[in-house]
Amino acid sequence: MKTNHINVLCLLIIVLYYITTNTEAAQCYAHHGPSGARQCIKLSGYYGYQWATCRTDSYLKLKSGRTHGCRNGLHSYCWYQCMLEKYSQSSGFVYGSCQCTPGQNSAAQKEKYTFVFVVLVAFTSMLVS
Repeated sequence: MKTNHINVLCLLIIVLYYITTNTEAAQCYAHHGPSGARQCIKLSGYYGYQWATCRTDSYLKLKSGRTHGCRNGLHSYCWYQCMLEKYSQSSGFVYGSCQCTPGQNSAAQKEKYTFVFVVLVAFTSMLVS
């Protein structure tokens, strides 16, 4: 019986660690992305926060007819801001579905992981009983 309690405790510690380390805003790493990660960011030249999606340099060039790409030519991935992708606007007010609130994405992730944590606690408590 004590072994089950120790196993449950270890599982809870692992889950808590997973929740706290995986609820930050998405990252876009220059050489491995991941493509599709989203983040709410504030860029100079724009009035307001907007969504940006991690995309490959080749995607930016293809989508924009080779007028846009990653600032650093050695990077395979970079952020592609919504206003540029949807409205071809490289500055000005952020509007439409591009608008976001800072921390919006990490809050949604935290809710999801908290739910998973509660389900795991309930499941493991049934195993111990």
